[in-house]
Amino acid sequence: MLTSSTLIKNSYKPQERGTITIKTEVESIFEENFHDYMEALVLASKNGIPLATKMEKQEKNESFSALSATILGASDVIFASFDKSEPQIVEVSSDEDILLIKGVGKNAVLSLLGETSEKNKLMKDLSKIAMSIEESKEFKR
Repeated sequence: MLTSSTLIKNSYKPQERGTITIKTEVESIFEENFHDYMEALVLASKNGIPLATKMEKQEKNESFSALSATILGASDVIFASFDKSEPQIVEVSSDEDILLIKGVGKNAVLSLLGETSEKNKLMKDLSKIAMSIEESKEFKR
């Protein structure tokens, strides 16, 4: 007999496996591209849910993801209010550190925190990582 709980269980499992596979695939990309001048690297949903991370301070993961998505979302609103296209990269910097945030696909946010002195490398790294994620099989699903 087919029940609603059977339908929910069957429809939930593929999504759960997909999320785990995406996490594994993206964390592998992070591992290959993480450098000493980086402190944090996160892929989150546009509503701030962490999907994959590479950082020492894992306790900061949720707030880092949520705030990165919020900053990108606020930047989108500002640009739209002036009839501009979406920002490609949002940059927030101090004398020592820089935060770079970029939309990836339609529903994800890539954030990278690193040393300001390595800004050019970080910009290249961010673009390369975003491209690798967008080209990954699991992300295209």
